[in-house]
Amino acid sequence: MADNVVEADRTTLSSFIMMQTKDPDLALLMTAMEIACKGIARAVRKAGIAGLFGMAGTRNATGDQVKKLDLLSNLLVINALKKSRVCAVLVSEEEPEPILMPESDAGRFCVAFDPLDGSSNIDCNVSTGTIFSIFEKTSSGPPKRSDILRSGSDMVAAGYCMYGSATELVVTFRRGVERFILDPSLGEFIHIGSTMQIPRKGKKIYSCNEGNFTKWDTEIQEAVQNFKQPTNREKPYSLRYVGSMVSDVHRTMLYGGIFMYPADKKSRNGKLRILYEGFPMALLVEQAGGLATTGYFRGSVKRILDLTPNGIHERCPVILGCHRDVEPVLRRYEKKKQRAQKQAMMLHKFTVHSPSEPQNSRGSRRTAASIACRCAWHTQHAPHLQRASHAPARNINRARGTYVCWSRVHCLWAGGETQPWRVLGVAWAGHTAHGRTV
Repeated sequence: MADNVVEADRTTLSSFIMMQTKDPDLALLMTAMEIACKGIARAVRKAGIAGLFGMAGTRNATGDQVKKLDLLSNLLVINALKKSRVCAVLVSEEEPEPILMPESDAGRFCVAFDPLDGSSNIDCNVSTGTIFSIFEKTSSGPPKRSDILRSGSDMVAAGYCMYGSATELVVTFRRGVERFILDPSLGEFIHIGSTMQIPRKGKKIYSCNEGNFTKWDTEIQEAVQNFKQPTNREKPYSLRYVGSMVSDVHRTMLYGGIFMYPADKKSRNGKLRILYEGFPMALLVEQAGGLATTGYFRGSVKRILDLTPNGIHERCPVILGCHRDVEPVLRRYEKKKQRAQKQAMMLHKFTVHSPSEPQNSRGSRRTAASIACRCAWHTQHAPHLQRASHAPARNINRARGTYVCWSRVHCLWAGGETQPWRVLGVAWAGHTAHGRTV
């Protein structure tokens, strides 16, 4: 199709923002980000000619090896955002500390960004990208670190720019997801269509680094195995993994499927950074109609946007995509939770009291949960132990009495020196008894 040079009704990024948000400061911020992305796109295309391939010989704040293009991209974004004079706090993957603007130059926004995601692939000409999240400063006074260490639900905008066969900017202002393509002839990002939506029944694609399979938890292993060998005789899923988050998530948003970078035995907090990888991609996916979760993380399954990081480079696991493919993973974790609850019911919290003590609602009963836990430990690790003596066990949770461990019965006995105590609860593997006196 020929380039229509006489078309005059194209919508540029700046004009789109003003029409949608009517916020001149946000338009200035996005114009600065647009300038930085144009500079990075030019550098990526000329990297071989300009001698920008290869390592810079340093490591960034999160321990990753830094490439020459990482450093250049970082400078381009920082300089552009500083000159916009609408930013208060900047956080970059390549900077160990947040950049706090002087109060006289500080604006309304706090921006976190990965200047060149997927840069490990740059030497082999694989797509890379810039990812960013935008918060609005709500505190008074000079900018500070806490202005950006907030819940993902507080973001006002997020996006990424992908440098591939075309330079494409995907952004959300919490009103859906919009796509802009860089027109080289105009030097402008042009809006190319209506709101982007993840197909509800898109292509069956799963995207993950399957080399980490043996390090994942059982639920992720089972999910991946089911993608490859469905139990319902349906066609198996296809594996597509670029190793550049921007590329893999962009494909997932366009075609459907699921992208996963879960926690594993080596990286229990995951590998992707919350502020400038997890948050922006989660907001984009949710705005496009998908789901974004951490999987099992710090004791429970969490929505990524509900996290509140304590550090600017804090990490989290990431599982995102269409409902059809993410929900089965969440159901596996729900089944795990239900199994754990059933097991917990078998290990009751034991309560002991002296027969002479009144049993009222104000706490004359004393819980001995820690003793019960000790009892559980002994039964698991030393099932050969026989009944303990009736001598008082003053060294265990300051409770008078002893406990007995058998291989299939957990029993908390309480036998005092001068006062007999009663067993109020015995429970293990379905065996229960109440009211025995020693």
